[in-house]
Amino acid sequence: MSNQTVEIQLGDKIYELRFEFGEVANLEKHFGKQLGYILSSEEQLGFDTIRGLYYCGLKWGRYKGITMDWLEIVLGKEVKNKLADGKAYDVILQELFTAPMEALKAQGYFQNKDVEVVEEKN
Repeated sequence: MSNQTVEIQLGDKIYELRFEFGEVANLEKHFGKQLGYILSSEEQLGFDTIRGLYYCGLKWGRYKGITMDWLEIVLGKEVKNKLADGKAYDVILQELFTAPMEALKAQGYFQNKDVEVVEEKN
């Protein structure tokens, strides 16, 4: 696995997503399913999945101290801001889903052809 990260902006700060093996295993345990299923199942993709992916991707090195409560507040603000900009929930989910997918691909969890990153629709 690679140590590559993907930069994301939450609020006015930049963070780096990186998926450590242990956190991916915790994510699978939380959902009771393998990572590939979590990411490819339309019924699975929702805000709980997004929150889990961001938590898992931020829970490394310099961000070890983050909490789920903090993440809920920060992601909640992101969603509210996007709604205020007139975006629909499905578009917001797709936008929030893109960065974790890019980080997982960059680290070699998936080959680029195996998992499709959902692009923003305008």
